[in-house]
Amino acid sequence: MPRLRYPEISRLPKSTNFTAVQWRNQTPGSLDPFFTMKVYKAEQLVDPGHPAASIRKALFPNVRRDDLGIKMMPTGLLLREKRQFPAIPILSWRERVEMAKEGGLTARHLQNNINLRGTIFKPGEQLYPKYDYNNVLLPTQKITPCSPVLDVLLKKTWRRVPMAFHISTSKARMGSFRHQRKHIEKRLRAAINLIVTRGAYFDREADKIGINMEDSGRKWVMQGWTYMFLPSTKIHQMPYTELIDLLRTLLAHINSQAMTMEKKWLYDSLVAEELGSRLNRTGERTKSLSSSAVSDVHLTGLLQDDSMHPDLVEKVGLVNLQKSRAQKRDSAPELITSDRKEEQHGLSNVSTEALPSRILAGKTPAVWKQELISSLSLLVGQKHNSSHEK
Repeated sequence: MPRLRYPEISRLPKSTNFTAVQWRNQTPGSLDPFFTMKVYKAEQLVDPGHPAASIRKALFPNVRRDDLGIKMMPTGLLLREKRQFPAIPILSWRERVEMAKEGGLTARHLQNNINLRGTIFKPGEQLYPKYDYNNVLLPTQKITPCSPVLDVLLKKTWRRVPMAFHISTSKARMGSFRHQRKHIEKRLRAAINLIVTRGAYFDREADKIGINMEDSGRKWVMQGWTYMFLPSTKIHQMPYTELIDLLRTLLAHINSQAMTMEKKWLYDSLVAEELGSRLNRTGERTKSLSSSAVSDVHLTGLLQDDSMHPDLVEKVGLVNLQKSRAQKRDSAPELITSDRKEEQHGLSNVSTEALPSRILAGKTPAVWKQELISSLSLLVGQKHNSSHEK
């Protein structure tokens, strides 16, 4: 009987936590964005509301070595495509933000970070809900079983770790023989499965594969992300001890990059939600107060708030300035009309004695009255004489 190369993993006990990695039905769109630097329109993506829709592809997590390379991209940035049997849907970014708020996550403005105190999340873990569509849905190409069998299948899905795993095949890197390329893919899947379900690692002292069940789980696979592996022919003959150690190092490095980006996006989303709710509450209060006074006070309060984003403060100031100009423009005719009425009312109450002398040409009102009467009598006399002559 031939000697086993890795007897330490030949008779492993059943896993009490995770049993396998779920490979299938995890890619809901086309993988074309991995092979081009083009930034697609939001309506072409699986998740149009994802905050990374306009980010350059070069900024996404990636790591390259001579023997293996890995690239990552949010699953929501894949292109939509028609399929006979669609994949299991993903959690949209909007749903993730709502679940994060329900879990108690808040933004810490002074530190530009997320507050994890009193939440279900732990430091160093992905801020992702414990259950998603992979736990409650079955692939659409399968017939949905009855209730007893359905419960059994769902319990099995709860113990699987979903992973959108893909390999960029290249004859230059992986060899010209198809069976060799398939063998490389098979070795990668087997090594990742051991790391995720058993916490496998390279025990250098014993020179064998070690098992640590506490080091297994979803932390090795980022949910909501798609992995693209770029292996070489070195993986074909690499021992599993070295391959597992290499994958642990690369996955830990690239996952930390992805978590950093996700926390930044989630912080910006929470801040936008908080500022939006604050502006809505302020808008409701301004309806019961004077519009101009409230807009000035609101703008001053926002400008004095150090926790607000400078771009948002500038936008709020422009909006309030436009509102105040519109109110002044609308109230201008009323002000002119009221000024005219006050002027007429004031002139009617002023006596003729109080008028300045330049208005009466230096004469008193009595003199003007006497001259007016004499001129009228003169006109009447001239008219009477002309009638007698006729």
